[in-house]
Amino acid sequence: MIQFLMLFAAITTPVPDAPAEEAPVAQTCPSISVSGAPGDAGEASFFVGVNGEAKDVTFLWSISSGEIAAGQETSAITVKGNAGESVTATVELGGLAPGCESLDSETISFG
Repeated sequence: MIQFLMLFAAITTPVPDAPAEEAPVAQTCPSISVSGAPGDAGEASFFVGVNGEAKDVTFLWSISSGEIAAGQETSAITVKGNAGESVTATVELGGLAPGCESLDSETISFG
């Protein structure tokens, strides 16, 4: 019986130099929202709003029609296309924490 108690005590005794587990760091994700507005004939503008903590983010825009005339890699773009047609602009934010939503889009008609 004494041998059993000694063995049990040896198994359940914590190791004094074991490293403590690090607590997970709470990660907050920003919310992103693309808005757009028609401009002059054949133009449209899009802007992405970022609410929350987002340092050193990058912007990558894509569009469904027309061409990006200005602003690629910034928070706002100007798109040129055919008046009366619609265009969807999608932005992907880089540099966000893993698991954060990084895409948003908006569809409007060219002015």
